[in-house]
Amino acid sequence: MNREYDNRIKDLFGDSDLIKEILQHLGVGMLITSDDVIVWAGGKISEALGLYKPDGNLYNPNELFTKRLAYLFPSKIANRIGEAIRITKNTGESQSIDFEVAINGETEWHMVRTFKPRNIDFVVCVCKELTGHESDRIQIALTETLSKLLFNIVADILVAIDKDGSIVQVSESFSKLVGDTNGECIGIGKRFQDFIDKEARNAFLEKVKDLLNSREPFSMETKIQIAKLNIPIEIRGYMIAEQIFHEDIIWLLIRDISERKQDEKILKLSAETATLYLDILGHDIRNYMQAIMSGIEILSMSIEGDECRDTLSIIIEAVEKIQSLIKRSQATKGFLEEPLDEIDCVEVIRDVVSEFKQTFNDVIISETYAVKRAPIHGDRFASIIFKNIIENAITYNSNSNKRVWIILKRESRGYSIFVEDNGPGLKKDRKTSLLDPTRRYGGIGIHQAKSIIVKYGGTLEVDDRVRGDPSQGTSFKIWLPEIETGREW
Repeated sequence: MNREYDNRIKDLFGDSDLIKEILQHLGVGMLITSDDVIVWAGGKISEALGLYKPDGNLYNPNELFTKRLAYLFPSKIANRIGEAIRITKNTGESQSIDFEVAINGETEWHMVRTFKPRNIDFVVCVCKELTGHESDRIQIALTETLSKLLFNIVADILVAIDKDGSIVQVSESFSKLVGDTNGECIGIGKRFQDFIDKEARNAFLEKVKDLLNSREPFSMETKIQIAKLNIPIEIRGYMIAEQIFHEDIIWLLIRDISERKQDEKILKLSAETATLYLDILGHDIRNYMQAIMSGIEILSMSIEGDECRDTLSIIIEAVEKIQSLIKRSQATKGFLEEPLDEIDCVEVIRDVVSEFKQTFNDVIISETYAVKRAPIHGDRFASIIFKNIIENAITYNSNSNKRVWIILKRESRGYSIFVEDNGPGLKKDRKTSLLDPTRRYGGIGIHQAKSIIVKYGGTLEVDDRVRGDPSQGTSFKIWLPEIETGREW
């Protein structure tokens, strides 16, 4: 589907992913047409209109893009739909037509309702298969039909309100949540804001007001107050084209986030515990190690014999490694509590690579970026991911001509970053255990990197640079999700 028209859907409905999901749930289809040419199709459009290809299979919505109605229907039906579209485009008045199609010897009834959104030079056609309906019910107002069907969605808790917050309709799941029946939730004086935390009510109404003015979806967290319980919820507010549903109706999708909030408490406790341990490492143990080093220096002035000095050198080396380990552990202090923000992964990698090129003149580092920018949700710790993995690729490379390849490309609604080297590689069992935090092969750096990647919602994998030939070097694959522009649930 052409991205330009998919963006038009977002302009029209506020969230193209949301309308696609609703259409799928409702079992209806939608076309957007420019004259008699289809520029967007979604939902169960082929079932709704009986659109079969010559091979007997239904059309995929993407296959309808740029097709003319005359290509898909017999001329009589195409002319009727085309006329309804032209009337709606010229007058702004919705049209409703029904027609029958003979498929495999059986008759199917279908219905098309046309709408003209404001400020957009397209006509929207909402379509439904009506086989089995009596003829006097075919012209049922599609608004009412869609509205009733919409509230049978089981996946989400759904509430429709007007501009003042008064409840127009609720899903059964909302009624169960608040302990009421549908009839008790709707009526005079029943306002959605009365169900939520008092301190959040004014903020909620402000968001509703902004939505009515801008048509931009909003999101907020609050609590539903039921008896003596306060249930944490997340609210997403949307507006869908008024001509299809009802003027100035706001649709609220609600999610119970009690489990998530409990997970956040556990995460916060874990973060506080980790910070405590890091403070102990960074202060108490470091002071003790410094005392040991001072004692060793005094001791070295009084001992004699090469064997004793060799033993002393081993102790000094071990202490220095412990101090280095403490210093590296401090690098990620506070990373669990750090809020996420938009960062450009390409920019972060370029800065890290620049530092390595200045430090390691004897290593050839090659960079390939398939995109100019790679926006992700990250924080100030993102550079540690690439510093640690690139350092690992250099430190454990015994090749006299060391090379590191860094490749970034867009993949699976995110970005894959490969850090590859021409070192000795890893055996199969070592690759399996490398990311095991209980074994910590390769030191602390890889595990720090993995922890940050997991926080960002990503993954870390290790493989051969040349598949099946470990001797050609190692490949680390980091995958990080891109920033979503549509619905996030």
